[in-house]
Amino acid sequence: MKKKILPVFIVLAIALCIVSLLKVGAEGKKKPGDFVERVGVLFAEEIKMIYVEGGTFTLGWTAKEGKPPPYTEPVENVSVSSFYISETEVTENLWRAVMGQEPADSNFANYPKTMIDFYEVQEFLGRLYVLTGKVYRLPTEAEWEFAAKGGKPGLAAGHQEYLFAGGDIEEEVAVFGGFRPEPVKSRKPNILGIYDMSGNVEEWVWNAWSSNHVGGVDPVGIDSPVHAQRTRRGGTFTGESFTRYATARQIRSIEGSDPGLGFRIALSADQTSVPPGMVIPREIRRPVVDERAVPNTYRDPRWVTGDEYVWDGDIMGLGGATIKVWETGEIVVRPHNPFEGTIAGQWYTVNNIGLILVPNDGGERITIPYIFMAPEMVVVMNDRRNAFMAPTGRYHKVLESTLSKGTIAKPVVPDLVPTEEIKAGVKLAAANHQLWDMDNIPEEARGQDPRLIDGPDHGWWMGFGAGGEHTYRQDFDPDGQFRFSVYTPGQWNNILARGEWFTVNDMLLRVIGPDGRTNDFLYVVADTPVYPLRHLSFQDYERGDSRLFTRYPNQFVFGHDYEIPIGNPVLMGNTTFRQAPPSPRPCPGIPGKGSCGNTIYDCTCPVKP
Repeated sequence: MKKKILPVFIVLAIALCIVSLLKVGAEGKKKPGDFVERVGVLFAEEIKMIYVEGGTFTLGWTAKEGKPPPYTEPVENVSVSSFYISETEVTENLWRAVMGQEPADSNFANYPKTMIDFYEVQEFLGRLYVLTGKVYRLPTEAEWEFAAKGGKPGLAAGHQEYLFAGGDIEEEVAVFGGFRPEPVKSRKPNILGIYDMSGNVEEWVWNAWSSNHVGGVDPVGIDSPVHAQRTRRGGTFTGESFTRYATARQIRSIEGSDPGLGFRIALSADQTSVPPGMVIPREIRRPVVDERAVPNTYRDPRWVTGDEYVWDGDIMGLGGATIKVWETGEIVVRPHNPFEGTIAGQWYTVNNIGLILVPNDGGERITIPYIFMAPEMVVVMNDRRNAFMAPTGRYHKVLESTLSKGTIAKPVVPDLVPTEEIKAGVKLAAANHQLWDMDNIPEEARGQDPRLIDGPDHGWWMGFGAGGEHTYRQDFDPDGQFRFSVYTPGQWNNILARGEWFTVNDMLLRVIGPDGRTNDFLYVVADTPVYPLRHLSFQDYERGDSRLFTRYPNQFVFGHDYEIPIGNPVLMGNTTFRQAPPSPRPCPGIPGKGSCGNTIYDCTCPVKP
């Protein structure tokens, strides 16, 4: 018996060993799955990350019912690699835990974190990297929508045909109709277990705004500088139902923030990389320039590219140009649109706010007001119908050899005024292009550009803004009063600036409020009946944002004649173009320890107290 039993035990032992080894091997090759991250400085908070297996889908409108929202033309065969996305939007308490702040009131701890702009989100993500070593980031539009439609399980179950993320019945999956957001996870999740991708608060995604989707593999949107208007997804607790569709998308100023805008986080499957073309969050800085340190001459040295570099850029994929500028006075503008001709000539600047291009062909001068947002990036606009195609744009200084568009040669300019001579006087400048002390603008420099006065019962209108559904209006009265407002008709209105106004060089609009608050706007009045008034803003929260206005009768907009809005300014502080960078600030949540410059990465702050 023993001789027969022993082999059985041996066989069983060997079998158990094999099973054990197989189990260990299987665990070693375990597929990625959901996980919970626990982080914090002064206290700890958890966030659950949902694993989304990659796949191929149609990006854009795919629902069976309803009407497609704007800018949702479908693009087929878009592929995304596997990634993680947070189960909910980042909450108030998670934000505070990561940023080193005290916990929120328990009544609001699980509300979505709002009132944060794109740069503040990057700061948060950089903090997460410090705490975890993982490269958390914003999701791309393609990742966000793939997850909203349920990923592979959702596609298999036909969920891409739903209007909303998780279903067709809005009340079941979306928070809407109230006066503020609700705590996260107040409605049903979608098939992946992700909450609130329709309604509650809309969400920042990575992509720079474009009116059309970009397809391909792991698309990150149009090729654009980081410092450009971004895209928001998911809709909010206010607004029309279609804004909460899983495919709906809207534009947002990169420095814009409001009570209905939050974000959720994403993570590549390897937890250390980002999709090709995306910038790692900790490398992103809010652009700030001290205009007061730039000499006020007739040739702003910041424009000079020399032979190797160019300015290149556009706005929202609508058009733009490559601009090459020489210190000796030559300039070439080569529009991206091949149907527009290249413009060559000489240039000068006025008060560090406007570049004037004097064409070789003797044509009308082109006025290009501009703002330098950082040493390597500039925002410009122009006053011509077709120059550069797009009326405004953001330009980045790059090596010309990296563009594959051919080399721009230095032009021969008849009657070129040497830089030495133009710096000494106004030989090339127009009569109204005199240099002034822009810190203390004298009375003789102040005028009222008659082109801005809108007349009785009229206003300058912008039908929708970078913020989405709301409207902008400017009023210029001949008695010297100005109002600039933003509002959603029938819901709310705010005054962004009001007071007495004057212009300098027919380029700078300054508004001085009754409390002494100052707002500056660069502007041009263009040679076109549609959106002839164009301005660049110096407001604190979206410096360099551009808007286009058309003059309409009040009755055309409202159906009856009255002036709006009423109320008080909501943006306080001096917002002139000569604004200096912010002063160093204390470390978040750690009083008296270290100090910060422009971003958290400029801090000498301890990670933990």
